[in-house]
Amino acid sequence: MKNRTTLLIALLVLQVLLAGGLYFGKAASETGPARQALVAADKSELDHITIENGEGEKVVLQKTGGRWQLPDYHALPANPAKVETLLERLFNTQGGWPVATSTAAQTRFEVAEKRFQRRITLAKGADVLSELYVGTSPGFRKVHARKANDAAVYAVIFNVFDIPAQGKEWFDRSLIQVQGEVAELEGPDFHLTHINGEWAAIKPDGTVVKEEAEKLLKALTTLQVGGAAEEDPPDNAVTLLVTAGGSDTKYHFFETKGSYFVRHPDYATAFTLSKPDYEQIVGQTGAILLKQTETGAQDNSDHTSSISQP
Repeated sequence: MKNRTTLLIALLVLQVLLAGGLYFGKAASETGPARQALVAADKSELDHITIENGEGEKVVLQKTGGRWQLPDYHALPANPAKVETLLERLFNTQGGWPVATSTAAQTRFEVAEKRFQRRITLAKGADVLSELYVGTSPGFRKVHARKANDAAVYAVIFNVFDIPAQGKEWFDRSLIQVQGEVAELEGPDFHLTHINGEWAAIKPDGTVVKEEAEKLLKALTTLQVGGAAEEDPPDNAVTLLVTAGGSDTKYHFFETKGSYFVRHPDYATAFTLSKPDYEQIVGQTGAILLKQTETGAQDNSDHTSSISQP
């Protein structure tokens, strides 16, 4: 009986503690600071994003004609999906209870004005709309962050590696992919047509090996470049003329000293390519794409037979 009474008392105490915890937890959430956005700006006004790291590197993203570009990286177009992902995270990230407010903590967490891992500045022209410092990581996919002119440091869900400060990491790697319906492909030793999904040879005579032609087509429509070439590639180009979407485009492919490049007429700079991508395109020669007819051999055989008759 005594044990039963003790058990009941223990259960009662546990219920009281649980109820108290729920009550005070609710009270704390109601009286605590409201979660606030770390970026206070009108997204529709934004046309400049500057990202700096603590090593002096900087990238500028500029919105021109509704498209994001990289004015300091050969004026190349930025990857629209990557920029939109960044903006979505910035505008949806909120801070709750600050983890620190002292100047020493800002330096320790690397979100200080002169010591940071990333500084992100959002602007409309020359007018700064919002500025954010991003620093060390307190845990998986979390970083310390601080708004400029605010002492509070927050731990928020973010990843500093998703905000590089190099133009090469932001440009659209798919920018020279073949777009539209492909009608013709012409290389150094072949010329193919592609109509209603069917392949045919213009030159040389032969039957197109559909599987190989489709490999070449896929390589062109999914082409990803590595970055802008740091120097002009050599002149020993393999030229491929592509007719797609009603227009002709000449691609020039190069190889030198184990490095691979491609040049597209729409851009002043050449681009680097991976070796597999280069070989998958340049390696598709006429000998692979076509099965040669043997009419010549057959014609000669018939002629020999006819003159041997008595």
